[in-house]
Amino acid sequence: MLIISTYGGFLRILPLPKVVIWGISITAAGIAFVLSSGKIILRPAHISNNTLLVLGLFLVLFAWAVISILWSPISTNHLVSSDIFTALFVVFPTLALLICGNTAPDIEIRCVTGLVLTLFPVFLYILLRWMLSDLPLHNMLLQMSLDKGVGNIYLGAGIIFMLSSLGLILWSIYARSHRKLTLIAGIFTFILSIQAGGRGPVLSGILTMLVIALFTIIQRRAITRKWLNVIGVVFISIVLIVVLLISFSDVIYINRIHSKTAISQRFSSDKERGFDEKSSIGFRLAQYKEVFSFISDRPIIGNGIFSYRVLTSFHDNIYPHNIILDIWGDLGFIGLIMLILMISIALRSCWLIIKFNTSVYSIICVAVFLFFLIESQFSGYIYRSQLWIWLSIVVVCSGDRLYRKSTLNMQVLS
Repeated sequence: MLIISTYGGFLRILPLPKVVIWGISITAAGIAFVLSSGKIILRPAHISNNTLLVLGLFLVLFAWAVISILWSPISTNHLVSSDIFTALFVVFPTLALLICGNTAPDIEIRCVTGLVLTLFPVFLYILLRWMLSDLPLHNMLLQMSLDKGVGNIYLGAGIIFMLSSLGLILWSIYARSHRKLTLIAGIFTFILSIQAGGRGPVLSGILTMLVIALFTIIQRRAITRKWLNVIGVVFISIVLIVVLLISFSDVIYINRIHSKTAISQRFSSDKERGFDEKSSIGFRLAQYKEVFSFISDRPIIGNGIFSYRVLTSFHDNIYPHNIILDIWGDLGFIGLIMLILMISIALRSCWLIIKFNTSVYSIICVAVFLFFLIESQFSGYIYRSQLWIWLSIVVVCSGDRLYRKSTLNMQVLS
């Protein structure tokens, strides 16, 4: 229910009134909070050291963000409705997962199930719309953006397709059933993510597979089946890279392919503009340069929470499309250190989960966290990032696994 409550932005793609979407998110959050509170009262939660450390860092970071209001240039007229619900849909779910996560022995299954229940209806709706449309997928998504007044639907669709691809491909490698079928479906959804036109999701998905492959190779598994997993991860990573290079072939070489992919068209468009501020890549580079100038003014304590949207020269932009620069500019080096510490703990948790490899669902949770960690470097807003939720999940899953393993070892020794 917590996962469902945090994906209201993706539900906006569906042909539903905004009040219904908010109702789904608020209802899911309310049920989750009530059940979590009741579970804590009835059964005290065991919290591992890693989880406790991340919980403490998160609370300190949140307190530091609140204190920074004292010197932030933000005022009430610059706030938007999503700012008000930040605590409800990011802070509370994160705290609930960190505190209550270990009380659920199958938390990774529940979280993956929540992700599927939320994103599958949107996935199916886009796929049906595309099958009934005469337009290419990217053009259809752009038209939907204009019709619904919701920007960058192609980006949301790309994220959904890429997450689906990662989940299906990892299932085909680590699970014990329906492996061939899920592999075919995973490659198909990867191709859809390319046709959607979002470059960040595709790049993030490929890098995620490479990181998982790297972690798997370094650990040098000795069991035959685990070595097959190593080969599978590396092979799939190479296939994804080859497919991506083929889609860029008309950019890398001469325009020999008449029908360009959506991603290739977007790169060609940016190149024709000379990567200026009106292009997607040039716009981000200009933002990064601007944020560094803000950081130089107050590198240690930052300019205060939500300050970017007031200081920036780019109108109607509330974040600089990079969570590292976002938090450094707003909360200074102090906030940046806390963020890096939490990410480091989460990456170590990913390492441990892949090492023990006790559940395909936990591997999928690792992939989703890595995906949002990488994707947030291109289009992330730190105050409403999905990164917090999945960071909490991988930390809890790794802590729970270690706790169970140490308990089992103690029982064997006794």
